[in-house]
Amino acid sequence: MTDTGFAPWHIIEAAGRQYRDISTGQVLISRLESALRDGITEAVPDIANEKDTLSRILDGGSSTITVLDNIDLGQVLTAKKYSKQIEVA
Repeated sequence: MTDTGFAPWHIIEAAGRQYRDISTGQVLISRLESALRDGITEAVPDIANEKDTLSRILDGGSSTITVLDNIDLGQVLTAKKYSKQIEVA
């Protein structure tokens, strides 16, 4: 089940792009403020990385957050391990 008290769904009108974006931002801000006020940090395991990403956007950097913004680029997979994983699949 994906709609839980910890991660509720929000229905947002999407007919107008700007309205959709502003409404989504308002929901996110509200939930983040509530979590910070209540001291909830489990949902954001790497809070420093999130703060850096948000700061970059607010300082005029990229206005689009993608999955690539939060990937750990330090992970390594050797050729041998890669070959072994391909054989299993």
